[in-house]
Amino acid sequence: MAHSHSFQKLGVAVGVLVAVAAIAVLASGLLSASAHTGGPAGGYTWFDSNNPAPKVAFQPVTISTPDALVVGGDDNWNTVDLPFTFNFFGQDHTQVDVSSNGFLSFDIDNPCNDNYNNPTSEDGNTIPVPGDCTTTEWGGEPLIAAWFDDLDVSECGAVFAGTAGEAPSRSFVVRFLDVCHQDCDICETGEGVTFDVILFEGSNDVKIQYADTFFGDTDADLTEENRGGTATVGITKDGTTGLQYSANEMVLTDGLAVLFTTGGLPTPTPTPTPEPTATPEPQVKGDVDCNGNVDPVDSLKLLRYDAGLSVPQEPGCTPVGADLP
Repeated sequence: MAHSHSFQKLGVAVGVLVAVAAIAVLASGLLSASAHTGGPAGGYTWFDSNNPAPKVAFQPVTISTPDALVVGGDDNWNTVDLPFTFNFFGQDHTQVDVSSNGFLSFDIDNPCNDNYNNPTSEDGNTIPVPGDCTTTEWGGEPLIAAWFDDLDVSECGAVFAGTAGEAPSRSFVVRFLDVCHQDCDICETGEGVTFDVILFEGSNDVKIQYADTFFGDTDADLTEENRGGTATVGITKDGTTGLQYSANEMVLTDGLAVLFTTGGLPTPTPTPTPEPTATPEPQVKGDVDCNGNVDPVDSLKLLRYDAGLSVPQEPGCTPVGADLP
């Protein structure tokens, strides 16, 4: 039986975005704080939903044709067929490996797709990631790191995948729903994070939307892992080319959206400013023709009126004989 999934957490609909400082990425993949766009690198630029403009919108997505759990367990992955051909860093793909550790890999069945991105400590890698993935604990490239960390679906949460929209403007959505961290304390519903990875047909853009970015505060390890504190977010082609959004920084917030695109954001159409409505000047008593003065022409028009003749008036003038407003 098919189900529809939209962002929810403990029955509470996902809130609106909270503005926080994001990280801009230079072509080398290094970070430059305080901006809200980064790149280009490998042809990609990122934009997020934080001010200032240009920015993208957080738009909750309902998956119309979801598969039930696409990956389960701890440090695991599953291969999923894409509903359309997706071009990533110049290569076409019809499948993707979905990892339980918060990333998507286009290097199908690479054994590194069960890695958890903590090579020497609790901290994740920074992009790009040179070296062999068996020693760096990175995944098979090219990949999309949405929340690449030591997540644990076996403890709580689920990962779904499905399609939204209609051809030729569909999107493929992978939803990490209330997924716990391996360091979870109670390890039950409500101690996980929720986010979507969205691949767009046609534009080949990648969008990541974060609905719940808080594991909890009952444990010191969890506290430092909240908001992406030990995770890597970005996209990579290989060990030398990639575009990083964040690494080991608490910059992921509820309602944050990050778009990776080879194009740009459309320039918003400015709302036209309506012309002010002129306030008419009050008509002066005796000014029959409404020219702002009482003059002989007004007297002649009054004589015509007294003689029962018609008196032509300018539009908006009070008719002769009527009380002024």
